[in-house]
Amino acid sequence: WSFRPDYFMYNFLGAIKDGSLVFSDSHGAPYRLDLQTGELIWKNGPAGSQPVEAYRTTGGAIVGPNGVVYVTSNAKTPAGDASGYATAFNFADGKRLWRAATEYAANNAASIGEIVNGRLGLILGIGDNPDPPLPLL
Repeated sequence: WSFRPDYFMYNFLGAIKDGSLVFSDSHGAPYRLDLQTGELIWKNGPAGSQPVEAYRTTGGAIVGPNGVVYVTSNAKTPAGDASGYATAFNFADGKRLWRAATEYAANNAASIGEIVNGRLGLILGIGDNPDPPLPLL
């Protein structure tokens, strides 16, 4: 099967859970597909149903042990810069649960794990993407 998201893919970082593939496109919009058929189960905007001027991201999507999909994305600020976001979506239906801004662009997938007494911590690496490496001479 094949699938074409609404926006191009770059630095693909997907997650597999319960026979599904979860990923986000370059604008931070999450998708959940059936792994066997490629059929779309759900998709949502980078901020859920909230309108946002998305800005290219090289982030990704992960699924936490709590059944929540965490997506990193960027949006344009009034000054024209990129501000990063971590957004949580329900794995079952794609509904947005929460969204938190970061001070700088979010250009990689988050990491999640237990930090203390069963509590989960979400970690993001933030900042501009570095320049591409120089060619070898």
